[in-house]
Amino acid sequence: MPHRLLTLLAIAAAALTACSAATEPPPAPTAAPQDDMPAVEWSRYAPEVRQRIDWLAQTRQCAALDAEFYTVAESARREDAPVLTYIAAAQRAVGCL
Repeated sequence: MPHRLLTLLAIAAAALTACSAATEPPPAPTAAPQDDMPAVEWSRYAPEVRQRIDWLAQTRQCAALDAEFYTVAESARREDAPVLTYIAAAQRAVGCL
């Protein structure tokens, strides 16, 4: 019985690793910025924020874009509104909304 539990845990861990790998952006040169997107003062954010959003849009990962939107929205800072607008525009551009 303990061996079966360990096997199930190993399978679950492998599945979670595979899922998280699918939402991780590639190295910087391969994630191109979206065209005609709302203006955002990106200098206020870590460089990988825009890269991650653009990559999620390019790969049409709608659920991950939703998660990104709600992560930013939870901070409830007024100055993050342009990022929310950017994410929503990216979702619309690739057919997620």
